[in-house]
Amino acid sequence: MKKIKLWKRIAGWLLVFLLVLQLPVNAFAGEWVDNTPYSSEENFTDEQDISEESDSSGDQTDVEEASDSEDQIDIEEEIPTEDSFDVREETDTSADLDTEKSFASEFTSEDEFTDGSTALFSDGTDQSEEGTAKEEIQVTVSISKDGKFLNDKDGNPMAGRTVTLTGQSSYTMDDALKAAHDLYYPGGAEAGYDFHEDETGNYDGLIYKLWGYDRNSVPGIRYARNNDCKNYQESLTQSVVDGDSLNFYIEQRKKQDRLAFFTETEETITQDEHAELHLRQSNVNGTAFSECSGASIYIDGVKQDGLITDESGKVTLPSLEVRDTPYFITAEKLVETSDGSMATAISAAYINIRVVSAAGQTGDYINCVT
Repeated sequence: MKKIKLWKRIAGWLLVFLLVLQLPVNAFAGEWVDNTPYSSEENFTDEQDISEESDSSGDQTDVEEASDSEDQIDIEEEIPTEDSFDVREETDTSADLDTEKSFASEFTSEDEFTDGSTALFSDGTDQSEEGTAKEEIQVTVSISKDGKFLNDKDGNPMAGRTVTLTGQSSYTMDDALKAAHDLYYPGGAEAGYDFHEDETGNYDGLIYKLWGYDRNSVPGIRYARNNDCKNYQESLTQSVVDGDSLNFYIEQRKKQDRLAFFTETEETITQDEHAELHLRQSNVNGTAFSECSGASIYIDGVKQDGLITDESGKVTLPSLEVRDTPYFITAEKLVETSDGSMATAISAAYINIRVVSAAGQTGDYINCVT
């Protein structure tokens, strides 16, 4: 029994000893397997190299991390956050609101606008400088065909009809003629008028439709502004001003109808006076004017026997009765054509004569044209 216990103790101590010596034994065993001599110095050097590489790798990692950190800082500094934008925008908006309120407070008084002073925009710009000042003007428009005035939608002649233009700072002949159609033609300008650019994009003054007549169905359409017809092919985009007289006429014979007009369009006389009329005409090119002789006179659409303009283009009317409405006087001059038919030589011309009693207003001339 004692021997068995002794051997157990010896075996236990051997086991402890072997456990203590296990690592060196394994190392020696590895060297013995590949027949490589073992050197403790070489092993120490390798471990030192590995340690240095590990340290170097750690340093490099630290550098890269530092570099990444700096880049991230730069990016964050260069790109403002959304919050910073919101703050600035809110600040600017509040400043603008304060500015607008300050301007509004300066112009809330009605006196600022009703005393004739010029109103300013919120940015301090004068309206007149921007060309936005609206102007109202009145012009007269006459439209005729074959030497006779055409009637409006109510059956009244289109002779010196007043057209008021509003809502713009300036106006053209096109504006006036379009407004005249809207006022007096059945269906308005959409039905009876057309003026547009040609296929090349130019406005050459051609009226494609006047008072419902297509240009292709008539010999020609001409017009004059203040009895000036030498530039009849000028575009209708030319400007008109307050008081202008616009005359549009459809020719019966192409480039043969001459513009005609009385030197007065409105006249007032007393009952015992005799009005003397003066009729003039242009040449076929509209570049010069002469006296219009041989023209017959109509009163309210009725031809007057023996009333014909003389060589000086003048004629004296008989005595006219007093009445509330003016007398509508027109002229007609016919010539024989090569085929023996009669055709007009001039465009339609008119004058309105008002007759008052001798105790009333004495005669005077209005809208005199020389």
